[in-house]
Amino acid sequence: KKADCTEKIVDHFSHHGIGNALITTYSKRAAGIFDRGCKPKLVDENVKNVNKFGKSEDGTLFQLLSHVKVPEHVVNGSDMKCSIYTLTQPRKEARIIIDKLKDEWRDASDEILVKAGGMPQERKGGDRSPVPARPLVGVHIRTGWADETNRRFKGWDALGTCADYLDVYFSGTAGNRRLGPAGRGVRDGKNNLSLELLIADTVAASDEAFGENNYVVYVASDAPAVKRYIKDFYASEGSKVHVILHEGIMGHNAGKLSDKLQRTKEENLEVGRNSIVDLIMLSEATLLVHLSSKFPAAASYRNQCGQRTVNLQGHPRHGLADVGSVLERAFDRDSGLEPIGKDWVPNLDEKALNKLAELLPKGRLHECFEDVTPSRSCMCFFKLSHV
Repeated sequence: KKADCTEKIVDHFSHHGIGNALITTYSKRAAGIFDRGCKPKLVDENVKNVNKFGKSEDGTLFQLLSHVKVPEHVVNGSDMKCSIYTLTQPRKEARIIIDKLKDEWRDASDEILVKAGGMPQERKGGDRSPVPARPLVGVHIRTGWADETNRRFKGWDALGTCADYLDVYFSGTAGNRRLGPAGRGVRDGKNNLSLELLIADTVAASDEAFGENNYVVYVASDAPAVKRYIKDFYASEGSKVHVILHEGIMGHNAGKLSDKLQRTKEENLEVGRNSIVDLIMLSEATLLVHLSSKFPAAASYRNQCGQRTVNLQGHPRHGLADVGSVLERAFDRDSGLEPIGKDWVPNLDEKALNKLAELLPKGRLHECFEDVTPSRSCMCFFKLSHV
């Protein structure tokens, strides 16, 4: 219902990312205001001036209202699904991106419909149907790469582009592209989970649920290589499924970046805006497949139409953090930096190499150990699996 009043709360709501904050702080702080018949205006500020949380002046502090509107209606505050949906109505900048992505979804759906002998539905006046004709499968993969580029930017950056290993770690074909190493490099050894197996199972489950090539896929991840891998995987399998992804600056939207990783205010705002875009697109999915994370959980709460979810237990970010710690110690110990024009070879002792082997598929049998500089080769395998 319409509200006659607005209540403003100024606080630091988002300590651990937008997904966590929507579930644990934004919706809960808004609940009482909704129940009093008012609209909540939740203003993010670093009220205790904690340096690591960033500041609003340069965009390093995430502010929800930079990307969504103050709610226009009052809902039941105890209903988290309604609250999160109402609190995440996008502002113009995010809405333009979302509308474009939904148009891509509609185009792909209409193409499927025409191939099946159907005819796309139009609304009165010639407008396109607000609901695409075919279901959307949402895939969200949190790898921990956004955390790594925040915490240990210097070490990963010192490796350079790792272009010297592209021919080693890219294989197979996907149209005119080759499958990257993300399928094997994004993994959780403890749970026997890899991106390659996860996507293969997702394809099989989606085909069974909706029919082969009868749906559209939206991919969200904190690692650019994961998005490309999933799109290329479908192509390599001969699938006609259309895969949508939003290209843009990615990062963790909570907390100040590494001092060495400088961004403009607009770039910082783009990171937050892209998070909102991914959240809303995932919330539109009929089926959402994801690894354990609050972000897809918040997206599922936002869905109002009965979303099926598959939550796969796995935390690739834990293994990646262990790799990053090994790299960071090598960088801090000797800075290991070679002269200009030379590639950095991390100086890893046998103990550190054994730690890497524990985190690699096939362990010491992984091809990076066949290289003349296994420390660099193995680290580049992990970097190319994510960037």
